[in-house]
Amino acid sequence: GGRHRFDKLNIEWRNAFTRSRVYDPDFRSTAFSVTTGDTTLNTGDGAGIDRFWRDLNEINENVRVDATYEFNNTFKVSAGANALLKWRDFETLAYGHDRVNKTDVVGDPDWFLREENVWTPSDNTGTFTIGNFEPINTFEARQNVFAGYVMGENSLLEKIRVIYGLRVEQGSMFYTGVTGEASEALNDAKTLDELNFLPSLNLVYKATNDMNIRGSYTQTLARPSFKEKSNAQIFDPITKRTFVGNIDLDQTEIQNYDLRWEWFLGPRELISIAGFYKQFDGHIELVAFETAPDNLKPRNSGSAEVLGVEMEVKKSLGFFANETSKILNRFFIGGNLTLVQSAVDMREVNTGNEGQTEYELRLENLRPGEAIDFERDMAGQSPYSINANLSYEIIEKQMNFSLAYNVQGEQLTIIASGRRPDVYTIPFQSLDFNAYYSFGEKLNSRITLGANNILDDDRTLVYRSFGSTDQVFQSFKPGTTIRLSYRYTF
Repeated sequence: GGRHRFDKLNIEWRNAFTRSRVYDPDFRSTAFSVTTGDTTLNTGDGAGIDRFWRDLNEINENVRVDATYEFNNTFKVSAGANALLKWRDFETLAYGHDRVNKTDVVGDPDWFLREENVWTPSDNTGTFTIGNFEPINTFEARQNVFAGYVMGENSLLEKIRVIYGLRVEQGSMFYTGVTGEASEALNDAKTLDELNFLPSLNLVYKATNDMNIRGSYTQTLARPSFKEKSNAQIFDPITKRTFVGNIDLDQTEIQNYDLRWEWFLGPRELISIAGFYKQFDGHIELVAFETAPDNLKPRNSGSAEVLGVEMEVKKSLGFFANETSKILNRFFIGGNLTLVQSAVDMREVNTGNEGQTEYELRLENLRPGEAIDFERDMAGQSPYSINANLSYEIIEKQMNFSLAYNVQGEQLTIIASGRRPDVYTIPFQSLDFNAYYSFGEKLNSRITLGANNILDDDRTLVYRSFGSTDQVFQSFKPGTTIRLSYRYTF
């Protein structure tokens, strides 16, 4: 990257290239059928020996150029261009082990591939391996996003600042792989082709020297990921669930409205209250299959609305000075509270079942005494979020201690399908500690100590249905992580 200044013209550019690989080697699953003490490899009972490998390679190239020209103290113009290019190659190789004689086995996974138990043509018995290439779970995809913008900033009447602009994005995605029918294949087929004009307008009113009122409108979007916009069926060997891609997914378009009051009490000190409203068109949500609830698929949910308020405080609890009045250390406390109400009109959500809406589907599967509204919460949106932090710093020694707490309200995570209940994420209480100390002649050595999830909370998802007790859908115990690191800068 680089920065350059030519009189009133500032130019900044940067380029980032990354190559990453996720390699899942040799997942092994062995299942036996045991009946009255007899161990068999009866596939009709669900027994079998399976092994598979997954390999994902991705390349990202991101280049950006921004330029700003300051005509005077009250007017400046910015313009820029950005190109984001992505390539992904995903492959799954699966193999199964079987036997001619399925009943004459031992309940030990290592037993099957011992030399004396491997199939031979002479006696036509023993264990053999079947290669099972999965074309639907092998694909190549790429994404191109080309964008440009122009933005102006004017100061009016000494107290009003107007920031306005337009961003133009051309986004496209391409896919190589088979469809649901193995005989049908896509070869670098364009699956997304969108040209979007994204305006923005911000007004800042300087009520006093330390108080602002801001209002803004922006139009943004969110594109589906490679995994979401694919035909792949990605199996998780831990949870035994399968993510089923949806190549017909569309991007999500979002309208954002914000109004914010902020009061600057001092350096790094702030009190603010903000209200916001968002409209989503085609928000992507995860849905469970009715007949196979362990299969999950993303879909566009139609229209959704989010209305919220946010309060934020950053305040110094006091500082200490030496005889020369130079600040040595300082306490800071901060936090924010966000309250949100979201709504999805289920009458506009198509379940894909002969034009049936989600509202009609839920109506067909009501329990005795249950009633439903036309709207439900938006998936992935918590009704509240709380953040709090406390920090202590010694400025001269570049020493800092901080404690941070976060919790989000329960959120709808997986949408129900037919008789299947919704899945909710239970609040996770996060408490983290971080401290660092810089030393050396030029303070170029730093020791950092950190601890995550001090409360040792679990990440839990539950089934929730009318008139019943929550049942665990998935529970993960991340534990408490403690890390110590040393960094030297030269």
